[in-house]
This record gives sequence, structure tokens and C-alpha cells, in this order.
Amino acid sequence: MKRSGYVWAILLIVLVVSFLILLILSLSGYFQMQQIPEIPKVVKFVYPVVDKVPVYNEPSPVATLLGHASRDERYLETKRVPGFIRIENDTMAGWVDRKKVMTKLERVSAADGLNLIPLDMAVEVLPFQNDIMINGKIINQWDKPIRNIKVSFTFLDMSLKQLATENVEVYKQQDLPGGGTVDLHAIGHGLLQSAPYVAYEIDDFDIPPGAIPTPEPVDEKIKGMGGETE
Repeated sequence: MKRSGYVWAILLIVLVVSFLILLILSLSGYFQMQQIPEIPKVVKFVYPVVDKVPVYNEPSPVATLLGHASRDERYLETKRVPGFIRIENDTMAGWVDRKKVMTKLERVSAADGLNLIPLDMAVEVLPFQNDIMINGKIINQWDKPIRNIKVSFTFLDMSLKQLATENVEVYKQQDLPGGGTVDLHAIGHGLLQSAPYVAYEIDDFDIPPGAIPTPEPVDEKIKGMGGETE
């Protein structure tokens, strides 16, 4: 009987110790998970093309009107559905007609008289210690070279307040050929815990001289000759 009692006591001790070890391991894993911050969400900036763009509570033109987006402000594009995008800043959040807003790249392209968007960009963010590592790739969708490509990354807190901005310029005074790609990198130092959003935009680019041929001026004397009869 004594031997049997010893066996049961040893088994009980083993079970208790095993339970305590498992509990400690599970709690340790839980706290480690709690300490790992979420990877920041990558978003874009957009700008209303006209003043007072209607903002709705749902992606529909017959939804409740919440207010109007101002042409003088920029907004984050946080979600997209066919025909509508959701925009947010520190004063407004809701859905707008996709055709009523554009990115800075679209604005620059329109100002240059281009009928297409020559550049595209993919962005990936990764946590590294307490920093936000950014890996980007720019693609020249055009058949012509582009240079002096300027990109900005803006780090925002939960209330969409700007914390910091990193500016990157690639292909300075060099030509990124048509169909070519270029990698770029940036770091948000010490922002992993405080910046749940990373907004990016292509701010500007240059088209090398001669890439788009300009029509030669027509001599007025020559223009007046030929085809005219008295």
C-alpha cells in the first residue's frame, strides 16, 4: 500500500509540474504575441478633382450624404469597390465616386497632357525591431524613358496624424527605360509601435527631352502656298 501511495504521489507531482510548465509556456507565448505589433497597412493618398465632392456613408449615390470632400485637402484611400473608394482623413470618412478623386501621379500625368499613367508601384512593409522597413518596386508602363522619379512615404498614427515622411528619388538624371523596373527602399525609424498606416505616392517624374517629339513649326510662307488658287 505504501509503495502504491508513493507511485500516486509521484504521478500527481509530475502532473502538477507538467501543468505548471504548460501554463508558463502558454502565458509566455501570449505575452509575446501581445508585444508583436501589427504590420502597418499600406494606403494611398488621393485628391478630389473638384471642390465639394459628395461623401456618402455607403458606396452608392443614393446613400446618406455625410458631407463634402475639399479639393484643398488630401485623403487616404482605405478601401475600394467597383465605382467607389473609401476616403479618410482627420475630419472626414466615407465613400466617394472613384472618378471624382485622383492620385498625385494621375494629376501630374494629366498636367503633362498624357493619356495614360506611365508609372505603377508596388509596396511591401516589414517590421524590423522597432522600425518599419519599406520595399518598393516602380514599373515604367510606358514605352518611353522616364527619369527623376520622386516618391514619398508618410507614416500616420491611428488618428491619421502625420508622424514622419521619407522622400526617395530614383533614376536621377538617368533614364528608366520603357518597360523597366527599379527597386527602392525606405525606413521608418522607431515607428513600428506608433504608425499603423504607411501612405505612399509618386510625387513627380520627368520625361527626358526628345522622348516625346514636338511638331516642327510650319513656315507661314510655305503654309500659304499650295492648294490655293486665285
